[in-house]
Amino acid sequence: MRLEDDPLLPVELKQDARLHDAAALAAILAGTEAALVSSDGFTAMLHGLAWRDAALWMAACRRALRAETPVAGPGDLRVLGAVPLPGSDTGLIGVIGKRGPGLCAAKLAALRHLAALLPVAPRTHVRGWAPRAYEAARIGSFEWDRATGLLTTSDALCRIFGLPVAPCHPIGVLEALVLPEDMAIRSGASSRADGSAQPDVEYRIRRADDGGLRWVARRSTFLHDAAGQVIGMAGTVQDITEVKLAALRMEVLVDLGDRLRDAMAAAPVLEAAAEALGQALGTERAGYAEQEAGGTVSHVLRDWTMTGTPSIAGHHAVASFLATQQVLQSARVLVVEDVTAMPDLAQDRPAFAALGVRALLVVPLVPSEGGSAVLFAHSMRPRHWSPADVQFARGVADRTHAALARLRAEAAQNLLNHEMGHRLKNTLSTVQAVAAQTLREVMPRGPVEALEQRIHALSTAHETLLPQSRAGASLRLVAERVLQALAQSTGCILKGPEVMLGPRAALSASLLLHELATNALKYGALSVPSGRVEITWMLEGQGSDAELVLEWREIGGPPASLPHRLGFGSKLIRMGLSGGGGTELRYLPTGFEADLRAPLEELQEAG
Repeated sequence: MRLEDDPLLPVELKQDARLHDAAALAAILAGTEAALVSSDGFTAMLHGLAWRDAALWMAACRRALRAETPVAGPGDLRVLGAVPLPGSDTGLIGVIGKRGPGLCAAKLAALRHLAALLPVAPRTHVRGWAPRAYEAARIGSFEWDRATGLLTTSDALCRIFGLPVAPCHPIGVLEALVLPEDMAIRSGASSRADGSAQPDVEYRIRRADDGGLRWVARRSTFLHDAAGQVIGMAGTVQDITEVKLAALRMEVLVDLGDRLRDAMAAAPVLEAAAEALGQALGTERAGYAEQEAGGTVSHVLRDWTMTGTPSIAGHHAVASFLATQQVLQSARVLVVEDVTAMPDLAQDRPAFAALGVRALLVVPLVPSEGGSAVLFAHSMRPRHWSPADVQFARGVADRTHAALARLRAEAAQNLLNHEMGHRLKNTLSTVQAVAAQTLREVMPRGPVEALEQRIHALSTAHETLLPQSRAGASLRLVAERVLQALAQSTGCILKGPEVMLGPRAALSASLLLHELATNALKYGALSVPSGRVEITWMLEGQGSDAELVLEWREIGGPPASLPHRLGFGSKLIRMGLSGGGGTELRYLPTGFEADLRAPLEELQEAG
């Protein structure tokens, strides 16, 4: 895209769109692939060049103009020659081409004639627009001179590094601001001298004025003389902190969601929330606090701290933070950039000073069962909290509140389930006693005993479901409980993956396995000391087509034969795992076998 087509370009500068034609004409006159026209020190028009490299080519053209010799730029191109614009201190025309000799005298004369025909844009039109655009994008430009060791810096670059605005700074001043962990990434004296420094890098700095942590991206190119020796380095530096933080915070929220979902108690929830808030915001401390309604003590239940920062977990007197609580009553989020500069918190300053807090961010959580709760982040120095900071903190608070509400709901449901399970077990015991008393004179005793055993099997199944909150039970646990009730756990071998059954399927499986085990105990493999039963299950298919297949194999027992009549037990077995069939029974000389098959989704339904 041509610069004059940029919608952000001021209307006054668009009248200079003819400078683009001048750049194209300059390339034709010099016989080069590209050209640049700068009006009063700003790259107004490019021809054959990428706009993102404008600052790099501008620096290379200035160097070529001063040295009157070709200067290398990005890629395999270099500035072959440059001429000044008459009437401008820094305006110029530069022509760029493949590596080769500089321009001859005739071509330079043609360029000077072209430069004399070009109008010089008013300083307010050209130079005034560039800094505003660069400031908006948080981009600064620089040019390092090897001979002097000085770095020519733009105003925007000085502000990025927190340095006083000045035309130049010693390069060592900027190098000292890079975090120790990133020192190997940035350029050094030797890598600049031999041109081996990476041209495009990202690293972290600690701003000189306020100590703020920032991410910057440097894009640069080396400048060479005619002999190919490095004589300088030019480029841009962009503040990419917000982009980096946005990516980091997204990762933190995803990780937080996983940790909160897996948490089975309040402590891991609070620990995960405090850690996420502190690490993503880059604060020295973050935590969770509660206060009972009308209470005189606030309880910091969990906090996360940066290395070297003391924890404040424990009890704190409410009277020390009355002003803060009063402000919180009328604020969805309390944002304090400097405690000492906020009049409303004047009476709480000693308490905050004792904790080492200068700036804070406090997000109230929806109160429950009376009282109040907050998530907080503490900074030990004054800090500007951006809208993104506040939004992230509220996101963590919302997720924390939802996780705590889920745990409270689960605790209440577990209590209710336990009470219901206890009453159901008593009811089944009563039914079993009434049946035994009513049928005590009934002969033969076989059907009566079968009824009592089936009632007991139902009671066992409910006991299996109870510890798992009636949300279901694992197939292995159901099978183990059935076999333990019949004292046959040693004669049976269980093999299969972890499979959860819904409450209804767990009850059905318990009754079915009880019938199979009872038959094996009476007539099959478990009726002899050498016999055994292998119960194997597996999953076949994927997604909605997945099925649970359970195989019952009796080994080492008497030959199996078809029953003379189909009683309730035989009918129950034929109904299968889900009550809809899917059963294959084989009565073999080597023993009884059964294959039971049912859709997994049906078996895991909550109903």
